[in-house]
Amino acid sequence: MRLFLSVSLILISLVCLAPAQPESVHAQTWGASDLINTVNEMRASFGLPPYQVDGALMAIAQEHSDYMATIGVFTHTRKDGSSPADDGITAENIGGGLNASPQYVVYTQWADDLHTNTVVGYTEGLVGAGVAVKDGVVYYTLDVKNTGKTTNYRQTQLPGSSGSASPQPTLAPVNPMQTATPAEDGSIIHVIQPGQTLWNVAIAYGVKILDLAALNPGISVEKPIVYPGQKIVVRLAFTPTPSLIPSQTPLPPTKTPKFTFTPRPTRTMTIEPTATPPPLLPRIPSLGSEDSRALGIAVVAISVLGLLAILITTLRGGQKPGA
Repeated sequence: MRLFLSVSLILISLVCLAPAQPESVHAQTWGASDLINTVNEMRASFGLPPYQVDGALMAIAQEHSDYMATIGVFTHTRKDGSSPADDGITAENIGGGLNASPQYVVYTQWADDLHTNTVVGYTEGLVGAGVAVKDGVVYYTLDVKNTGKTTNYRQTQLPGSSGSASPQPTLAPVNPMQTATPAEDGSIIHVIQPGQTLWNVAIAYGVKILDLAALNPGISVEKPIVYPGQKIVVRLAFTPTPSLIPSQTPLPPTKTPKFTFTPRPTRTMTIEPTATPPPLLPRIPSLGSEDSRALGIAVVAISVLGLLAILITTLRGGQKPGA
């Protein structure tokens, strides 16, 4: 009993810890067989035999639907990066949407020439289908391997429409949808061409149908109907990144340079020698008349005394001893 309880607890723990997977297709009314039946019904309306279910293609298609549900994107690229051609698949259709039914996918989303050719473009073939659901969005995958001949189908009129009872196949090739070139601001505007659907646009640009509906308010997610000539916003313009304007950092005030005077060489005058005048005798002040007379008397007296001194000296010297 204890062993049974232990094993039960372990199993419950493993279930709780298991990673979340896309919702099972059994949670919806539609499954892979419903998609195949809808495809074969359309083939029958064209007088073509039904596709034969292939187990390998069923596994490939289901795995791819699970992958798209996990990433939330409709794409032809596999989880490992391979393409449908790498698995030997002749043609592949993908589609779906919020609570999208197989009838809506086959007759509305795949109503263009390219996708309709996958359904009725071959006289015989093997088929595989996959369906996965996540958050109410259904992801369909239809893989076809041609085992007969091509019908070279190109849509003229669907069965049940006015005019001829059945479409007339032509030999014109089916061309894939061309994407629009992004504008200079990065925005992408796609103009719907005849036979194109919103799902074709989502697949061609690798975006989600929910994103297209959000960018285009007039489109409903439940019934994403578009018309030829309608402009679909695939991507908005890029928001320009504001460029930083460099601010000028004030520099500290600098001293105003003062001009300094640089003396220029001047001519040196050579001084030529000049004759030096003889020194002048000091000027004797002039005397008055009385002073002159006194001076004259003094001079005469001095002269007389001098003469007398000379005579006396001479006379004394002339006398001889014993005379």
